[in-house]
Amino acid sequence: MLTIAVMSVICGFEKFTEMELFAKEKEEWLRTFLTLESEIPSHDTFGNIFSMIDAKQFQKLFLEWTQNFRQELSGDVIAIDGKTIRGSKDGALAKRAVHI
Repeated sequence: MLTIAVMSVICGFEKFTEMELFAKEKEEWLRTFLTLESEIPSHDTFGNIFSMIDAKQFQKLFLEWTQNFRQELSGDVIAIDGKTIRGSKDGALAKRAVHI
């Protein structure tokens, strides 16, 4: 799910409903490198999962992962600006929005 979410955000889709639509449109391609044991997650599932993620910790780990990945690349790297996943903030639980 995180792979689908990151890919869809990079493509400009920031809402959970858009992530679901992105994955459904790209399902055949996604299945060439992801193990999807069942159907594409619904927008509600994306929302539920992201509501459980500690945004600060996710941002820290995502940055570490991208830095490690970048070090392994040779040649040019294309910079991608940060994106905030809409709907991932939960004021009632004092959770910040997830930023990648």
